[in-house]
Amino acid sequence: DISWSMQIEGEPWNMLAADGKLFVVTAEGSIYCFGEKASTRMHNRDAPDSKENHRRWIEQARKILNDTAVNEGYALVLGAGTGQLMAEIVRQSDLHVIGLDSDAANVEALRRRFDEAGLYGDRVSILHGTVLDTPISPYLASLVVSEDLKSAGCTKDHAKDFMARVFHVLRPYGGVACLALEKKPRGELLQLAQSEKLLQASVKTQGDLTMLRREGPLRNSAPWTHHYADASNSIFSKDKLVKAPLGLLWFGGSSHLDVLPRHGHGPPQQVIGGRLFLQGIKMLSARDVYTGRVIWRKDLPQLDTFGMYYDQSFKPDIYDRSYNQVHIAGATAWGSNFVAAHDRLYLITGQTCLVMDPATGDTLHEWKLEEKHDMGVHQRLQGPVDSRNGPVACCQRGQRVVTEVQ
Repeated sequence: DISWSMQIEGEPWNMLAADGKLFVVTAEGSIYCFGEKASTRMHNRDAPDSKENHRRWIEQARKILNDTAVNEGYALVLGAGTGQLMAEIVRQSDLHVIGLDSDAANVEALRRRFDEAGLYGDRVSILHGTVLDTPISPYLASLVVSEDLKSAGCTKDHAKDFMARVFHVLRPYGGVACLALEKKPRGELLQLAQSEKLLQASVKTQGDLTMLRREGPLRNSAPWTHHYADASNSIFSKDKLVKAPLGLLWFGGSSHLDVLPRHGHGPPQQVIGGRLFLQGIKMLSARDVYTGRVIWRKDLPQLDTFGMYYDQSFKPDIYDRSYNQVHIAGATAWGSNFVAAHDRLYLITGQTCLVMDPATGDTLHEWKLEEKHDMGVHQRLQGPVDSRNGPVACCQRGQRVVTEVQ
């Protein structure tokens, strides 16, 4: 016999029994608790109240975020201290924060505090150690700060090693460390930058803060901006930096559920400016090439591929062990429908070319092709002129679009 039943919203994913209760977890992320007595109390965890934080760290976080102009990505807090600076960076920005501290007891206390606030494992992680002895992936951090430089490992005997290691974890294209350095370590940092031991580093002092920034791309790296590498279709990477033996820089994290099927030969990814552009099913996204983080994702309902990259045989079920669609020629025969540049992204969708901002995914212009009977097969571009590149002509061969400066 059925003792009781209850309707829930969502798909049951897992269940467990404990403390005389039944807990049901849904695939959508809800948790239901069933017991003998009903309860109307909701258990919601809020972020720490900023009023409890010391005014110094509220202002310090605001100053750092304003001076560096960094608002998203990953931040490293070296020497977590009281955790107030970490809390304020989380509250005042969209950054994901990783804290390091050499005091194991302090690390445990901070983990419990942020866990109670509902932030640990989502926006905040805290590790025991220093930047000198903790294996951190290179190019991870858009921002590096410190509440307690001593517990961070920045001592008189290790100041140079500390600075070199901090620079090692900074993200290219503007990753910045903003630290309240004393006179001696600040002078040693300037010497390191001037001796070119820190390639493409810039150092600036602003008030009591010293900013160490990694400027531009990694030296000897190269972009991949077209279907066949570049505008000349060289099918050749000019990158001289990456050499064997190779290893993983990042793995997992961002979903691949909306990515074009591999067996459909979708347009290849393109990389420039530290961003990886990836076309999906009726969408385009930009990912941080150094961490895999999704920078932006743009839904494009009119991204009509004319059956070139996927068709009715495509199966979106990731648990289906068969090929997810019948093999089609895809980009192997038709080429790609987008190209990337430092300041523009050009994407063909139907009979329109979208000119997009590669940093945000915003559409800046729309160029449309109109039928001109007196011009034969060559169709003249009708649309705004790009002020940076001059008048641009566009012709369509099949579904491959070529842009050229006149």
